Amino acid sequence: MKVQLHPVSPQRRYRARPIAIAVSTALLTLSSAHAQSDDTKRVPEKIVEKTAETTAPVTVVVSGYRYSIEQSLDQKRKANAIIDVVTAEDVGKFPDKNVADALQRVPGVVVSRDGGEGKYVSVRGLSSELTLTQLNGNYIATAESNGDPTRSFNYMLMPSNMLASAELFKSPEARLDEGGIGGTVILRTRRPLEVKANSGFVSAEGTWADTTKKTDGQFSGQYAWHDEGNQFGVLLGYTQQQRTTRTMGASTENWQWYADNYKTNPAVDVNGKPSGLNSRWWGQSGFYDQSGKYYSNFMMPTSVNLGVKSEDRERKGGQMTLQYKPLKNLSFTANYFRFDLSQNSQTNLLKIPEWGLARYDGDGNWAGGRMLDSLRFDRSGTIVTGANYSAHPGKTYYCSGDAAAAGGIKNTGGFGPEIGRASCRERVSSPV
Repeated sequence: MKVQLHPVSPQRRYRARPIAIAVSTALLTLSSAHAQSDDTKRVPEKIVEKTAETTAPVTVVVSGYRYSIEQSLDQKRKANAIIDVVTAEDVGKFPDKNVADALQRVPGVVVSRDGGEGKYVSVRGLSSELTLTQLNGNYIATAESNGDPTRSFNYMLMPSNMLASAELFKSPEARLDEGGIGGTVILRTRRPLEVKANSGFVSAEGTWADTTKKTDGQFSGQYAWHDEGNQFGVLLGYTQQQRTTRTMGASTENWQWYADNYKTNPAVDVNGKPSGLNSRWWGQSGFYDQSGKYYSNFMMPTSVNLGVKSEDRERKGGQMTLQYKPLKNLSFTANYFRFDLSQNSQTNLLKIPEWGLARYDGDGNWAGGRMLDSLRFDRSGTIVTGANYSAHPGKTYYCSGDAAAAGGIKNTGGFGPEIGRASCRERVSSPV
């Protein structure tokens, strides 16, 4: 029996533990980093510098319309009162040509106009004389052409391109001057230390209106300078504007009730109910037209006015501001302003009074009427909305009581003039 012995190599088995895995991972990382270190040294320095530049912070400057909105909201947010702010988009770029028109965008503000331009500003329905207006903190008011002073400010005087902002305070503050019961408007102009040195604007514009068929020009300019230390500065501004307006309008005067008997037929409204109208025609009668139709129990004005107003306006303004700021929290400002508004107007008025109608019985109210052809009424038949007049061929019209008496007309006391003023005892051969 042969027995062979074969040597067996000893084998050992190892079990992986977490610590061993971590150590092996770290060794692999170090070896790979060492392998890449040589490649990193070969990267050009320009790429490194470019990376440094891209990581630098970028400054974004917001300007224009968005910046003006942000300024307005920021001032409104920091205020201790109810305030609305209108800020210019840029130098000479106020939202509207007229300051009052810009304030009209604010809730609660009502603007009264003259020739299409905003003139007076009233807040919350109160009179414009209860609105206090300040220019850079100084109270300002205006006097009209008749010389009567008023607490209101005529905003047509103020060129908007010279303003930086307009603040409207709807509630009082202790730092504000008293007197603004309705509200306080503070107009602020630009100052030389608040703008860039050697900056400004020049503007030339033209306006053409289809009502006047005329082109009007406007010129304005502003220049600001200050030293390098931003301690002393000067600002100069000038504006000149010409404008031609043509306004057409209609108006009525003194509505009255016309009836044969005011006791049995009192004034009523469109629903047939008593209106309480105390203004009655003294003749206590109605009217005849030329066809003999009789009109009574209605309301109509004693006069209808049709007017056309042409006006030439010239607005001039000048500004000079000096500012000195020796310390951070101390500054001295001197402002000089002068604004002039000259206007020449001409009004052509066509006035149609009640005297052109046939009067009551004791005043020449005969059945033939005068130049009245018919009256037009609303649906209720109580309000006169229009009248038709004409001169009938072959009919004699009289322009005075004496002429009517000479023509055989009785009861001619207080005879009024005819519409169209036909000559006395003259026969009209063609309609008017």
